Amino acid sequence: TRDLVYWSEGFGISEAHLPDEEGVVPLPMKKGDVLLMHKLIPHCSTPNKTDGIRWSMDLRYQKTGTPTGRAFWPDFPVRSRSNPASVLTDYVSWRQSWIEALEKIPTDKRPGRKSRPDIPSCLICA
Repeated sequence: TRDLVYWSEGFGISEAHLPDEEGVVPLPMKKGDVLLMHKLIPHCSTPNKTDGIRWSMDLRYQKTGTPTGRAFWPDFPVRSRSNPASVLTDYVSWRQSWIEALEKIPTDKRPGRKSRPDIPSCLICA
């Protein structure tokens, strides 16, 4: 744990172990590609210089009932052997949970990306 540091957003990687901007290696991805990584891998995205919208999804696997650290956003099980009835399979219900969550938090007060002024912006994690 000596290589992890605690800051207001939780644990992070000590600056001594973060690459500088010149050390960033791009990983081109195509539509349908999937990237799996550990939560402590420094990562970023580059500016979208295309005319199209760039989408990404952040899916997290964890034991049901474990706090996500994002209590303000909906969470739901996608599989459960012990309680199959708890699995959310209805798009309308999923959508409604997000509408309700977004209505509770004004746009300017919504949690954003984590930021730290002491590291290059390219290395800020979502």
